[in-house]
Amino acid sequence: MGYGMMFGETTKDFFLKQIKGRGYVDVGTSVISEFYTPLVPKGHDFLKEIKKLIDSRQGVQAACEAKAAETD
Repeated sequence: MGYGMMFGETTKDFFLKQIKGRGYVDVGTSVISEFYTPLVPKGHDFLKEIKKLIDSRQGVQAACEAKAAETD
């Protein structure tokens, strides 16, 4: 299955489940854990989404600063 190549000799029982995005990970602690990844649609632009969040926060911050200036 390839788990031996990834994790070396281990006593962990690996199970083959036909679930998209499922696998095993070792984050450097020598503990192998099952994990699931989010299913992201093809063509999804992470940078565009991050920019929208940043722009939104900057807009909220500007509105708060304007309101604070009114009360001074």
